[in-house]
Amino acid sequence: MDNNKIAMFLTNLREEKHLTQEQLGKEIFIGREGISKWERGVSIPSTEMLVKLSEFYNISVNEILCGERKNEKNKKKIDRISLDILKDRNKKVKTLKIVISIFLSIIFVLLFAFFLVNYNSIKVYNVGFESDKYKLDEGILVLSREEFYLNLGDINSENQINKINLYVLKDEKKYNLISVNDKTLYYVNKFGNDQDFGYDDCKFIINNMYLDIYEQENFSTIKLDSFLIYNNIKLFYNNSNVSIFDNNSNNNESKIPEFVKKNFVLNEDYIYEYIDKNYELKYDNISNNLTIFNMDMFIIYEYYINYNTINIVANNNNYEYKLGEVCDNKLCKSKDFDYVFKNYITKFVL
Repeated sequence: MDNNKIAMFLTNLREEKHLTQEQLGKEIFIGREGISKWERGVSIPSTEMLVKLSEFYNISVNEILCGERKNEKNKKKIDRISLDILKDRNKKVKTLKIVISIFLSIIFVLLFAFFLVNYNSIKVYNVGFESDKYKLDEGILVLSREEFYLNLGDINSENQINKINLYVLKDEKKYNLISVNDKTLYYVNKFGNDQDFGYDDCKFIINNMYLDIYEQENFSTIKLDSFLIYNNIKLFYNNSNVSIFDNNSNNNESKIPEFVKKNFVLNEDYIYEYIDKNYELKYDNISNNLTIFNMDMFIIYEYYINYNTINIVANNNNYEYKLGEVCDNKLCKSKDFDYVFKNYITKFVL
């Protein structure tokens, strides 16, 4: 379909009738600007206008679309012009669909690649140990795709510590990571050209880290225990719109649950806590979550009160259990879980 040819044909048809563009517009009920666009090849008439023009000029729509009157030579060409236009349009639609499909496929691949790279890409461990002479329970290890960060903080000891060696033991061979002449140790390994080890080695390293702690006359070897307390494996997270700057939000004493007011104490860090035997309970008033920590077994229970769900973290395992549903994991079938559920969750919340 040749727009310029159609434009010239429409111009000739109008001039044969000795009409101006304005006069023609009044006949077929359209403005002069529309006719001007047709006759300049800027656009072609709509289906409704094609019918009106064919009736006004006493010619077929196919003749207008072909840009010439029908005769013996062009009869076949004019008769099939509508079919050719339809084929051309279908071809364009098909091409557009292919382009859109390719575009959506690229978007999907990029999103999927982003998901694979970032899913479970951040892990946080509680690191500690306890012996006759030393104790550590507030060490933290953060593992991401970019770095391995370990901060043991201060190691509690009755005697003066002169030196600490951190190393990994594999096949009875020591691989030293860092040495410090103090009781405070932190270590960072950024993955890249200057790395001490690669990301793929981290799982083994986390489970096989040791300390040689030197005093004046002797030293002790201690294995570090690491417990996974967080990893970003959720597709959706519980977001709260509550702000600490809102005077009517978490600072409002009336919004604190009764079980917290009666049993918990607000500590110096402004966290509501309750300690019973070997269990430490903390209540987060912003998210309405209750965290129960077994200090002997290093098991964490995060009870999301609003969602009636408990997230259990123990021995590098993480399981989310919704109350009322069938438990299919050993973490919610243990005696410790039964004790926590009966003595704290049921007693305080339910």
